[in-house]
Amino acid sequence: MREEYVAGLDPYLAALPTRLSTPTAWSCWAWPRAKEAMQRPARAAGVEFTAAAAKRLAGDLAAVRIQQPTASTSELPAIT
Repeated sequence: MREEYVAGLDPYLAALPTRLSTPTAWSCWAWPRAKEAMQRPARAAGVEFTAAAAKRLAGDLAAVRIQQPTASTSELPAIT
């Protein structure tokens, strides 16, 4: 199952023995490492990539979009 679809299982977590406790790929990244992974290549290219911009990009990329049974969608931020 692709990672972006796992959040759709949230309503069923109580019925799952492990409650999906296995960490996802994104949770393995510590914020300082993720920020550096964005800022270092930009800096090498002579471009300023601020911490605020890195945090916004990380949040946008990590946000989980869930399609509801009504076909509407909601978004769960992964980074606060």
